Amino acid sequence: MTDNERKTNNSMCENLKEDNPSLTVYGCSSHWLNLLGQDVTPSQVINQIVEVNKYFRNHHVPGTLLSETTGSVKPQLPNDTHWNSQLTCVDIYIRNRPFMLLIIAQNEDLIDLRIRNLVHNVGLYNEAKHLEEQLKPTVEMDSLQSDTATIADACEQWCAILLNTDNVLELQKAKIMKKFNQAMTPKHYLANMLHPI
Repeated sequence: MTDNERKTNNSMCENLKEDNPSLTVYGCSSHWLNLLGQDVTPSQVINQIVEVNKYFRNHHVPGTLLSETTGSVKPQLPNDTHWNSQLTCVDIYIRNRPFMLLIIAQNEDLIDLRIRNLVHNVGLYNEAKHLEEQLKPTVEMDSLQSDTATIADACEQWCAILLNTDNVLELQKAKIMKKFNQAMTPKHYLANMLHPI
């Protein structure tokens, strides 16, 4: 199993297979699920959420006002190397929005106009809630990072995501299938079929 970086790791996999044709080589399903999460995240929505989170995280006065509000959480930003970070970013924005609205109402002159407009934007909030639902299935990657996870487990998780695309992820089915086909090998299917559970 390797990471899914295109050039170096794919080249290494090919070289390993040439040296030992019986070797089974496959990509990391947790990483594929993280990449899927990035694929189903609309950039326009996440960019606006990031802008708000970044503002309250990086500006001293708004950040202090937010941190002093009981129940608030420190804003997080997505990061390619931190899996599920898109979902964390969206979750925290949704959790903090009521506190941000309160801070804006009490300190309007201290908060940038663009940020005030984004926080007040009900459409952005609704998009964030919808995006949160879309990203939840990719959380399954956490269970695949366990020391006891097998390729049978990876296959099961991917199949569960495919079966649950009826509602929230229906429009993303082509992207899901693309990552599914990249992640799964015949050995994954065989391991899943032979798994005692």
